[in-house]
Amino acid sequence: MNILIISYEFPPLNTIGAQRPYSWAKYWSRMGHTVCVLTAQKQKIDGLLDPTFSFDAMPGVTIKAVPYWPFSQKSPQRNDQSGFPTSKQSAASLTLQAKQLIKALRQRLGMGAVLSFRNFWIKPAIKQGMLLHQQYRFDVMVSTYGPPASHHVAKHLKQQLGLFWVADYRDLWAGTHYQNAQGFFDRLQIAEENRTVASADIMTIVSDPLRRELAARFHKPTFTVENGCDTEETPRPSIAEVPEHRARVKLLYTGKVRVGKQVVQPLFEALAGLRCQYPNLADKLEVLFYGTELGEVPRFIEEYKLPAVVKVMGIVPRSQSLVLQSQADGLIFLDWKDTNVDGILTGKLFEYLYSGNPILGIGSYDRLAPGKLLKESGCGFCLGDDVHKISKILELLVNRRSLPFNPNTEVLSCYSRKALAEKMISRIIDALPA
Repeated sequence: MNILIISYEFPPLNTIGAQRPYSWAKYWSRMGHTVCVLTAQKQKIDGLLDPTFSFDAMPGVTIKAVPYWPFSQKSPQRNDQSGFPTSKQSAASLTLQAKQLIKALRQRLGMGAVLSFRNFWIKPAIKQGMLLHQQYRFDVMVSTYGPPASHHVAKHLKQQLGLFWVADYRDLWAGTHYQNAQGFFDRLQIAEENRTVASADIMTIVSDPLRRELAARFHKPTFTVENGCDTEETPRPSIAEVPEHRARVKLLYTGKVRVGKQVVQPLFEALAGLRCQYPNLADKLEVLFYGTELGEVPRFIEEYKLPAVVKVMGIVPRSQSLVLQSQADGLIFLDWKDTNVDGILTGKLFEYLYSGNPILGIGSYDRLAPGKLLKESGCGFCLGDDVHKISKILELLVNRRSLPFNPNTEVLSCYSRKALAEKMISRIIDALPA
């Protein structure tokens, strides 16, 4: 089968969202399918690029990274040590500042996903998709949201080529729980999504609660294909060896912290209380946050007087992040504040599950999808926002007591990227017209 994957996010972009389409391309090609990936040439505004990533690991996969930003430098770009494209032209810096300003303005106005600058990618991506189809004669195309541009490209190719279209969602578009559109923009966003995905043949999404929401809106065949972790990329024991006599217990958080959306303050309250009990807490425990958008974390570090215990470490390539997770004594998962929101199963949570270390679910409850997964997998604790519960777990760690940690290998095996790619292609094949 010839498959076209349409995804704005794709490696070497160092985001968890890029891993889902990457795993499809990787494993579907190994299954004998011909796979092409239509993605965007990445800009600084997209985020850090992983300098360790190489497409050599994907022989047989055709990848077309389409330039789109009309003011971008047209000459070939190189990467500096940070992984960002470099440019000698001052215009590149001004362009980045302008896009960042527009992004901030859109967030302030509550525009949601409306009028994203990534829409510039749609037209050139459609043109490239038409050219690829002339060469490969695709049987199926799979687009993954977000941003919306991916589904827009698929819609136009569906109209012009009549391809079987799978519209995948890594999160909801309208009604998303972390970038809500407001008022007029909310109505505009809903209308835009309705028009865009109306011609999709089937839909897939990352959790059962979100699947029910999507199916109720669009009345199309809708399937759950979860996020997961690529077991081929998890560090081997020799790489992830932890020092036997480490002076301090190490807790780790990797990723973003969304302001007002994720539960983080109870953790700091528990740490502050523990510091009163153990004046030398900084000699026993360190809590490290890796990432660039950490919301209120820096403020809480100062407010609760914890700079000796809690540290912001900046961003690292994904490969290094996986090693760091495997070397920690425990991992911090920050669930959503709104307990009416269910079904947010991030790719980061699955990486944590395969780290080999216990997970502290701050804000997690076992009646909701993330908490259920922590409980069923035997990999973590649902601590909610109960400062007392969080303190008890932290105290066990500080006193070098082992935490109950019994990973359920049968449950974990369902969430390998390989198994999920097989699940996804099986759903597609079953849905194809006879």
